[in-house]
Amino acid sequence: MKLVTKIVNHRNQSYHVPTGKYEGSYYAVKTNGGFHISNPMKSITMETIPNLAKYDITDALQIAFPAIIFASFVNNDQIHISAETFLQHLDTTSILSLGSFENLYSNYESFINDTVGNIFSHTSLFSSESQAMMKPTFDKTSFFQLLTSTSLTNGEICNAFSGEMAVFNVEKTLADIQRLNLFGNRNTGLVDQFIPGDFFYLKDGFSITLRTDLSLQPMYFSFINGKEKKEDSANRNIALWDEACIKTYTGDLLIYLV
Repeated sequence: MKLVTKIVNHRNQSYHVPTGKYEGSYYAVKTNGGFHISNPMKSITMETIPNLAKYDITDALQIAFPAIIFASFVNNDQIHISAETFLQHLDTTSILSLGSFENLYSNYESFINDTVGNIFSHTSLFSSESQAMMKPTFDKTSFFQLLTSTSLTNGEICNAFSGEMAVFNVEKTLADIQRLNLFGNRNTGLVDQFIPGDFFYLKDGFSITLRTDLSLQPMYFSFINGKEKKEDSANRNIALWDEACIKTYTGDLLIYLV
């Protein structure tokens, strides 16, 4: 399926960016390397095995990236795109779909509740103050802010985004793409570089680690992080507890050249 595109201007360049997300299975080029960020988003890992295969990309994090920039990094039959370069050409319009990360914050809230294990089966363990601080949704703006900010508005600290993505055996990969025309964008003539409409896929290629420092008020708790907590026989309350609650969420990554 070919998506409808819109013209987006970024850094004095115009690109035709899809207005929706891709669903179903598409051919894409496997890619090597990794990007990393932490607190609250720790790592983005991208890996690939040459050459081409077909993948279901419905739930992948889908990012549009300029083909002219991508192709300019070919060197010694390889392409290496650093985190810095990646961010320079990324904005919220480049994010086609958050994929499996769309429910990131609500899933994390459920994880905290499940981890603490309130024996009263409350629907939420958060105090009213903490509940108000929890993020209601994880959207494209939230994702972009995680990648580009070192200090968020609520006081959270993000480590610098780092790493790279890499494509090897560029010459052979381009020859196969040209011969098979798997992306449907090479109908005439010889194309010896990556162009708009090419796909790059990374299985389990993006991971986000969320961390929260928990301060538990006295209440009836049976365990935290899998550790049993004994109740005080006098008042049936546990002592105050401070511990980090850490969870990593991993999803596939699709790079779509525009």
